[in-house]
Amino acid sequence: MNRSCKYCGRVHPRGYRCPKKPVFRKNKQQKDHFRSTNAWQKVRKAVYQRDLGLCQWCLHEGRYTGGEEVHHIVPLIEDYDLRLEKTNLILLCPACHHDADDGRIAAKKLREIAEKNEVSE
Repeated sequence: MNRSCKYCGRVHPRGYRCPKKPVFRKNKQQKDHFRSTNAWQKVRKAVYQRDLGLCQWCLHEGRYTGGEEVHHIVPLIEDYDLRLEKTNLILLCPACHHDADDGRIAAKKLREIAEKNEVSE
């Protein structure tokens, strides 16, 4: 018996695996698993509250922009042990997060801002 495929719209025999069907990998990387832990969720929420929900780089530049993403100043790949260190985390808007990941915003400046925010908390 043939069935309509929801992935490609064609008709396939029952039991056929359509190549358009997405593949979900079971072997997540360590950093992927980390982002689903309760410890990360708590620290992420604390950083959001510490930074008052504002992009800290935009604020540094004199703009008020809502921050949506918590950025690891030293990436997880470089030093996984700093993953929950609040002085290594800063709230950024998506545009600034992209710039920070590409190196257009200096990590040294971001760390200074994060450390200043942690002290004033």
